[in-house]
Amino acid sequence: MFVPANYTSDINAEHFAIRTNAGLTDMTGINKVFLSGIESFEFLNHTVTRDLSTVKPGNAVYTVLLNNIGKVIDDAIVFHLDDQAKTSFKAEWLICLGAGLGLEYMQKQVQKQGLNIRHDDNIVCLLLQGPRATTIILPLLTFLHSDAPQRFQHKLARIGGYLALVSRTSYSGEDGFEIFVGKEAAAKIWFLLISKGAIPVGFDALNIARIEAGLLFFGQDMTGNETPTELGLNFVVDFDDHSFRGKKACLENWGKPEIKAVGIIFESEVFELEEKGLVINGKVRGRIQSYARSGWLKKTIGIAHIDTKYATDGQRFLVAQDNGDAKSPIYATVCSRRFYNQLL
Repeated sequence: MFVPANYTSDINAEHFAIRTNAGLTDMTGINKVFLSGIESFEFLNHTVTRDLSTVKPGNAVYTVLLNNIGKVIDDAIVFHLDDQAKTSFKAEWLICLGAGLGLEYMQKQVQKQGLNIRHDDNIVCLLLQGPRATTIILPLLTFLHSDAPQRFQHKLARIGGYLALVSRTSYSGEDGFEIFVGKEAAAKIWFLLISKGAIPVGFDALNIARIEAGLLFFGQDMTGNETPTELGLNFVVDFDDHSFRGKKACLENWGKPEIKAVGIIFESEVFELEEKGLVINGKVRGRIQSYARSGWLKKTIGIAHIDTKYATDGQRFLVAQDNGDAKSPIYATVCSRRFYNQLL
C-alpha cells in the first residue's frame, strides 16, 4: 500500500491535525476489490471470519482472512453495498484489504463460476478524520436517498458535483469518513476539502495516530504468523453457524496463544532502534513491531508481540541493543494498546 509519507517537514503538525482538526489522507493505494455474481456471498462469507449474513446493505464490518492453518493473512473492511451503490459500482460487495495476502488469494478465485472479482485502481479513496471532519464534510454532501451515514455505514452522495460512496470509517481513533470516487473527480474534491479547512496528512503522522489507537497494520503488527487470539482480534471471529477458511485450526488454537499483541511505553523519549528484541533476564521474550514518538501523548509508545507468560500489564523489559553499543539502556513496560480512542 502506497501513501505519501508526509506533506510537510513537521510531522507533529500533521499528526495534531488529526487530533484537533481534520486530517486528509490519500489512501488510494489500499487494495479495493469489487465483488459480484451468484456465488459472491457464499465465496466471501467463507473467505472472512465475520458472518456476513448479519451485515445489512449499507453497512460495513471489520474482519480478517485466515489461511488453512488458522493464521491471519490479511485484514479488511467489507462493505455490503446498498441498491444505489450496487447500481453505481456494478457490484454487491466492496472489500478494502490490508497489505497481506488477501488480494492474491481472492484473485486466484477468479476462475470460479458465477464469481466476478474486479480489483479497481481507478477508484480513489480519500480519508478525512478528526474532530472537525463532520463539520467540514457534511455541508458539502448531498445524499441521494437518506441522511448522513453512522459509524460503519456507507451511502452514495454528491460532493462538488461528483457522485461518491461516502463511508464513516477511519484509522485513528477519531470520527472520520472515507470518500470513494473516480480519479477525474478526486483532485477537485481534495482541494475542495482543503479549502474548507482540512489539512493534508501523510502516512508517518497517520502511523502515530493508529498506534495511539492500538490499531494493527499488516506487515508490522500482523505478519501472517499470528492467530486472531494472539492479535486480540477474537471479536472479529464468528463461529456460530458460519463456516470460514481455517475455522478448524482457528478453533484448535483458540485457547493456546503463544504470544500476545500488547501496548508498550518506553522510558526514553526519542531514539532509533536497530534491535527490536525485548529482554528479561538475558533472554528475548518479545519483539517490538511498531513504535513512534507521540507528541500528543508526550510518550514514546509501541505495539509488541510478547510471550504470553510475560504479557501482563506492568511487566518491564530491557530493549535489546548491539553488544558494543555504549548508549544508555532503554526500557519498555507492557500496557493496554488502547493509548487513545476518542470513539470509546
